[in-house]
Amino acid sequence: MFDSLILAVQVVFPLCILLIVGYVLKRWLKLADVTTKQLNQMVFKLFLPALLFKNIYTSDLSSDFDIRVVVFAICAILLMYTGLCFAIPKIESDSRKCSVMIQGIYRSNYVLYGIPVTAAIFDEHHLGMASVLAAIIIPMINILAVLLFELFRDNGKMNWGHAAKGVLKNPLVIASVLGLIFVFLRIPVPELAMESVSTLGSIATPLALIALGADFHFSSVKTYRKQLWITVTGKLVAVPVIMLTIAILLGFQGVNLVVLMVLFASPTAVASYTMACSMGGDGELAGQILVLTTLFSIVTIFAFTFLLNSMGLIFV
Repeated sequence: MFDSLILAVQVVFPLCILLIVGYVLKRWLKLADVTTKQLNQMVFKLFLPALLFKNIYTSDLSSDFDIRVVVFAICAILLMYTGLCFAIPKIESDSRKCSVMIQGIYRSNYVLYGIPVTAAIFDEHHLGMASVLAAIIIPMINILAVLLFELFRDNGKMNWGHAAKGVLKNPLVIASVLGLIFVFLRIPVPELAMESVSTLGSIATPLALIALGADFHFSSVKTYRKQLWITVTGKLVAVPVIMLTIAILLGFQGVNLVVLMVLFASPTAVASYTMACSMGGDGELAGQILVLTTLFSIVTIFAFTFLLNSMGLIFV
């Protein structure tokens, strides 16, 4: 039990520190709002794409591959995404908030949590499935996010031409697709170039979280109380409970179950805030969702890890 708590804290605590650093820097240096917006644009157009390309390119798609895990993850995300697109507009009338709430529930921070949590529970020799799932799921999640913001940009009237253009021009989608092309075609990247991409990618998460911390306002928590309660509860409790129950009934266990647990129980993706700010969503609400799901995930990741371990489903 204590090990599970330590694991959750080790994964989440560094992210919380970066949020605090951003919050303090904004007040200490008196940074203008335009500065944080420019930082978000840098993260969205350069640093996050570099991180996604690097993660996908370095994935070993032939290692520990279990097609059942991939199929289950894809089907679960598509069903969740479709259901939320119908359900959330019945609860929230503001289209800018709708897109952010849907993204906040279906889009997890698997890029940051997938491999570290799996490695902490098992070891580096059991990371194949976690890497494979990242390479396949991340491009799909980003494409769905672009379509989502295009759908709610005009209050539910999808302009398919504009949406297709948005997908094709989105930096995260481009980086994901390029990563898959390089992997499947076995296109080598010179070592010096890969080091540069890795360096740029390593900046993405710290800078995104610092920018988010700088933009965070505690007073907004009360303003968005209803939206936050629905989204945070849906992301950290409802989704993982439903999806993990189905996964267990289908016979998933061991490392495959842990990979699915991380996919569904992780907090909302860091990129969700940057994308909301860049694509017409309610950026302030997106930031609140990211901060709160990150903080509360310390408790929920511990709870799910402890529960699955107590049931004998992790180490079998």
